[in-house]
Amino acid sequence: PPFKYKSPEDSGTCCPLCWAESIDVPEDRSWAKGMTGGVGLNNNADPILCRDAVCPPADCPEYDQFFDGRCCTKCKTAAAVTPADLAKSFD
Repeated sequence: PPFKYKSPEDSGTCCPLCWAESIDVPEDRSWAKGMTGGVGLNNNADPILCRDAVCPPADCPEYDQFFDGRCCTKCKTAAAVTPADLAKSFD
């Protein structure tokens, strides 16, 4: 077959790959037509720590949004305490 197994060590990835040297497959990005890169960071976000962040648009009215000190504006329904919040409190 045209595919051969490449281990994570050989490919430099986290997972094994099925690799084909002789087959060219055109990239199909038609599913992404009309998609945007998200919305901008919250104005109070750290521009250095959040430089690669992509914020999805909040799916709630503006009066129901808040900023929790991370990169993006969120809906109040996302204000649940997460394991990451708990771990941060131990610092």
